[in-house]
Amino acid sequence: MDTVASGVFWFLTIVGLLAVAVSWLTQPKESRNTYQFPAGGARVLGFSAFPLLVLMALHSVVDLNVWYLIPFVLLGVALPWVLSGFQLPAFSRGLLLLVLTALLTPVFQQSGSFSTALAGFAWGIALWKVSSAFEHEPKSAPLAPWEDALPALAWVVGLFWIDLSATAANQVVLQGLLAGSLGMGILLSLLQRLPFPVKGQIVIQPLLLAAMGGVGFMILSENILLAPAYAGWGWLFGGGILLASLLDAIDSQIHAPSGKDEKNGNGTEPYLFLALAIIGIGTLLASRLFDSFGWVILTVALLSYARYTGTKTFLLGAAGLFWLTRTLLQGFLNEHNLNVTGVNLMHPYVSAAMFGGLVLVLLLPTLLKEAQRKPVAILLFLGAGSLLPMAANYFLHVEASGSIYITTLIAALTVSLVGTYCLPIREGFALAGQRHLLWVPAQMIPVALITHPLLPLGHAASRQEQLAALAFALIILVIFSVTLYKLWTRGKAVNVS
Repeated sequence: MDTVASGVFWFLTIVGLLAVAVSWLTQPKESRNTYQFPAGGARVLGFSAFPLLVLMALHSVVDLNVWYLIPFVLLGVALPWVLSGFQLPAFSRGLLLLVLTALLTPVFQQSGSFSTALAGFAWGIALWKVSSAFEHEPKSAPLAPWEDALPALAWVVGLFWIDLSATAANQVVLQGLLAGSLGMGILLSLLQRLPFPVKGQIVIQPLLLAAMGGVGFMILSENILLAPAYAGWGWLFGGGILLASLLDAIDSQIHAPSGKDEKNGNGTEPYLFLALAIIGIGTLLASRLFDSFGWVILTVALLSYARYTGTKTFLLGAAGLFWLTRTLLQGFLNEHNLNVTGVNLMHPYVSAAMFGGLVLVLLLPTLLKEAQRKPVAILLFLGAGSLLPMAANYFLHVEASGSIYITTLIAALTVSLVGTYCLPIREGFALAGQRHLLWVPAQMIPVALITHPLLPLGHAASRQEQLAALAFALIILVIFSVTLYKLWTRGKAVNVS
């Protein structure tokens, strides 16, 4: 980074630490200076190591050159797990993870492939979230927190896209815009902790925040980074803040007492479809007007409405994780799909693969409905998210693989929103699984990026090589199925979680 971009980077670091300090100072005195070693560490690390062992076994058969990535994946698992022991709100822990990840950026740059190392770190965060997702009973943790992971993922995915798509001259500018917008998003979230002095908070406050964010972004691009070509992106950042306010208002409406029987729904269906429409419109406008990096900027804008207390912003987290995963998927397609027009859905094998992604998302909650043990739920998610793309990259064409990934991503967003509040599954691991469905494609696409050498190998493999690979896949499938069956039947016998 040059001097100016380095200054913006340190602005992000200072603002992030300031927000954590404010959160810590406003905590009750008995909660300060306390660190509880995170529970279930052996389970989290053990389950996270399972797909890594499969990856290393695959490397022993086919030279994937993935050894240098293992430390980055483990870092993505271990770093947030260690930070989870601090008695701080989820967003404050997420800001700590963001600052540490930003400080570790030079380490990623020294790896063999900057973008692939970033994808490995993103995979590690997804493995940690899945392995710790079922730590608590769904009734005691009614909403899955996202604030502890999304800020760092926004930084990692933003750098990933910049490294893949930007020229060397623009990379410094875009990195400065990413760091500066993250810092502004955190500052705006701090401003929301202050009492609003006038009436009309629901309407006036989002407009003021959007105006401050948009103007701040324009000043950053024109006067600080000296890149006036990106000043128009301030409209995107300000619009993202308004979009965040809409999703936040819908979330508040969803959680307002309705007096209806929850088993028959609580009347929130129209709001959820409105939220899906808002996310879809934001996805289209950001990519068409500002290219795929616009999805990252939209996600950063969501941080302005992150909560330091409580976790009632599920829609914001779902939207942000969807946009970041979509950015990773676009990077995968740009790098490895030879069809410049994208994935051709008219090909029979591509449309068939779409059914596979849809069935996968619908099948997971159904299986989890019968699961009575946490290891079963975790293994189902790890198998779907981390093992399936390894097989897809080798046995399927890149367009069919991309079709599975995009269908899984869109279906996971829909089911995680609509399923959580509208489907008649109100307890158990099926409900928790619906809330965490987006972490399945969040695993899939980093794994697809890491194992991309399997694409040409599978395409050029002889019949004998394909049979050998199929035998290897069947061995892994048998080991996975036997382990899953043992855990499943044990859970049925003792009926514990």
